[in-house]
Amino acid sequence: MESPFALTLAATVLGFVVFTAVHYVFLKRYGQTIGKWMLNIHIVDMAGNKAGVGTILFRRSLPLSVAGLVSIVGQFLSLLDALSIFRKDCRCVHDHIAGTQVLRDRRT
Repeated sequence: MESPFALTLAATVLGFVVFTAVHYVFLKRYGQTIGKWMLNIHIVDMAGNKAGVGTILFRRSLPLSVAGLVSIVGQFLSLLDALSIFRKDCRCVHDHIAGTQVLRDRRT
């Protein structure tokens, strides 16, 4: 029987791979996930330029996925990340880590 950590790690890796497979084209072309596309918002760097797919995946998504593997600390960080959207600048922890922000689409 595999350890709970091994199963959690495998699920995290699989989840990251599936997320990347589902959203890669949208992230590469538009700097958006499918959900962000539906809401007319996109991920940009702090200068307002479209964030690169590598930045979005490896600086914005991966660090908190990995942090989530750490028992109580990871869960607390995930909660803090979600709640930080209510700050004045509306940037989550993952945005601060990656140097990104989410903005309304200029075309709407």
